[in-house]
Amino acid sequence: MTQFRFEVWPTEYRVITQDFGARPQVYAPFGLPGHDGIDIRARSGTAIFSVAAGTVSTVEVGRNLGNYVRVDHIDGFQTTYAHLSAVKVERNQTVAAGDLLGLAGETGNAQGAHLHLALKKAGASYQNWPYNLIDPTPFLLPLLNWELPQGETLTGWMLASSVLRNVEMAQVHVGGARLWIGANKWQLVPGNTLVELTGESKSGYLLVRVTLAAMGLTPDEVPQKPDTLPQPTVATVDGWGWERFLGIANEYALVNPPGVNLRSGAALETTNIGFVRIGSTVRLLGEAENGYRPMRVLLSDIDGALNLPELPPLPNEIELFPTEPHDDSDVLLGWVRSAILKTQGSYAQIDYRYGAAIYPEPTTTTLLYGRVKGFAQVTLAGAEKGKFTPVLVRREDTFGLIDPLPVIQAPESLPDGLQDIRPKPHHDTTPGWILSAEITADKTVPFSTSLYALPHRDAPVIAHAEPNADLFIVSAAQGEFTPVRVNDEQITWRRDWNQATVEPLAPTAFAAQVRIGLTASTDQAISDDEIALFKTVRPGIIKISSLHDNAAIERLCQQHSSAHWIVRAHHEFNGQAISPDQFINATLDNVRQKAAILQSKPNLISLHEEPNLARNGWGRSWSDGVAFNGWWLDLVQKYRRILPSAKFIYPGVALGGTVQQQQQDHITFMEQSREAIESADALAVHLHWSSHFPLVAALNALDELLARFPITHQTGEALPVYITKAVNTDPAISPREQAWQYLQCWHALQTRHRVNGVTFFVASSSDPVLANQVWLNRGIAEWVGRR
Repeated sequence: MTQFRFEVWPTEYRVITQDFGARPQVYAPFGLPGHDGIDIRARSGTAIFSVAAGTVSTVEVGRNLGNYVRVDHIDGFQTTYAHLSAVKVERNQTVAAGDLLGLAGETGNAQGAHLHLALKKAGASYQNWPYNLIDPTPFLLPLLNWELPQGETLTGWMLASSVLRNVEMAQVHVGGARLWIGANKWQLVPGNTLVELTGESKSGYLLVRVTLAAMGLTPDEVPQKPDTLPQPTVATVDGWGWERFLGIANEYALVNPPGVNLRSGAALETTNIGFVRIGSTVRLLGEAENGYRPMRVLLSDIDGALNLPELPPLPNEIELFPTEPHDDSDVLLGWVRSAILKTQGSYAQIDYRYGAAIYPEPTTTTLLYGRVKGFAQVTLAGAEKGKFTPVLVRREDTFGLIDPLPVIQAPESLPDGLQDIRPKPHHDTTPGWILSAEITADKTVPFSTSLYALPHRDAPVIAHAEPNADLFIVSAAQGEFTPVRVNDEQITWRRDWNQATVEPLAPTAFAAQVRIGLTASTDQAISDDEIALFKTVRPGIIKISSLHDNAAIERLCQQHSSAHWIVRAHHEFNGQAISPDQFINATLDNVRQKAAILQSKPNLISLHEEPNLARNGWGRSWSDGVAFNGWWLDLVQKYRRILPSAKFIYPGVALGGTVQQQQQDHITFMEQSREAIESADALAVHLHWSSHFPLVAALNALDELLARFPITHQTGEALPVYITKAVNTDPAISPREQAWQYLQCWHALQTRHRVNGVTFFVASSSDPVLANQVWLNRGIAEWVGRR
């Protein structure tokens, strides 16, 4: 147990403006799961204090952090204070808690003064964060009066959604929360109570410790210590699923694309209970039989029609018990709120994840005697009365029942003619990919349509969907294809079932239409080793900087005579407000030289990059996309006068939402500068991904961007798109896996027909931060070159 504590709040303002781990999609390009520290309010020039005693280990100026100070503390802890306007300590200086370290500012990658506070612990692996980073929040909370409760405690399970969590503590929401002590025993914890987290969680519940005093208990009133989780609040159904579509991990499995049919037996001919959607977690109940695994599925994970093998019998098939309580029946009678029911003929479904209270009478003034699990199917037992409906429910679909059961008020008779009108699921479906353009708004196809095994036009056709065939769309589209399942009764031809498995897209030989390329070094010099590396890659497109050495560019140009080129007009903004004229003065000579070397070779000039980032001009040179629109139009107009034959590409923006003082949302920024996009000769896009923001998410963002900006020339042709920076930023990925993902990305882009080329990042760099992204001496070029 460490003795390290934050003793002093680090600024003069006790307000956190951005949490640790926030906006993961924005920090993915930096190889981080999210915001790697906490932003705290601090006006420019106000004091920044050391949170605890220690020794100043670093006083430096960084590109992103600006002026920053690092302090080493006991037990391997280290704090970083960034974006300072002035530093008031020296390296190796000893400081006490509360000593002045510097003054707040907005140096580095910041817009507006604030303090960025980061915390590291030597050897830490907090939730797999890199660089020994950990969340400083629990160290700050005691300074906001979040003190760990003292006194005797009771341990139990609490619904995760009922508390506000941090690493070590949580605060119960205003309405209070139940602390489950056993399967059917619980205690009410008042709202705003602070509880201690043990770190264990299961099925949406957290194991917590709550002080007895908070619940008004004395030690002799403590219930039995919990040994199991509370019963699930979501109804389940058991069945058999085709094992090939399951990602199995011990006793659980994840349903993989394209989803799985849940059957009543281990054979294709058995009843189809329903379709289990992609991404669902199921519990395995035994070993495989005939290619099927027995499993338990949440009813909430069944997509579309449902055909339960057993339901509560209709009212006229059982004897109701209006006068005597029954505690041994398999079917219970009770009253539930009508608003929480989704009725279908004589049946209904509890349309709420956390279930429904069941009452002995049609009123809330009586004590509820239990709850019906969420999404459970029940039978209507009589006519609605007020806001309540009488239902019959299977005992296995209830929890928290009192003993003995109370007397239940008898309902009035149901109207005649009600019957089970629930839609039945199709006996079987076949998965595959269909061109999105051929799918109507009614989720059908107007004519005979090919069902492909993979999302590209060269893939094998595994079946043909008949005209007006019903489609089950199982996930988002990839490029121009949508993953679907088709009712077998509406398929005219299909391959043998065991050969019809839809596999994920993987690198194979095919006719490529998207050029694959690489970005040259981040340094001005391009070495002989890097030139040899480009030969191994066999690039169809090469991206260079206007600052690169001309002699090296000439060698590359001779070596790759058929390659296309992208030239970045490079200028560092360094927090300054740069006008179009200043940008031209800084870049024109170098751009002219590169244009002269390339001469008639196909090339595009990128005037700037990632303009929605603070470090690249946002907030200083332009306030938003509207201002950048005018800035870039002025710039490109002046460039065209000087280089009339050149073609210019709208610069790739950084994908992701708005981050205070760092980035504007890319969609908003581009919408505001649509006129600039329309005036360009091509559109650039940047793709970053990692284990925290996977490739499929980056491709989905690309698809949204392509759909939003279908810009066409006056000729009627679509504006060509180039991925001018594609990179996996995960610091832990192996070079071989990185190369494999780059090939997967290249293959996936073949189906995005507006995309003409992709340049991966980066051939070489002397910047140690980019060590996991360079290709030189890591084998990536060799693997990609063998494509």
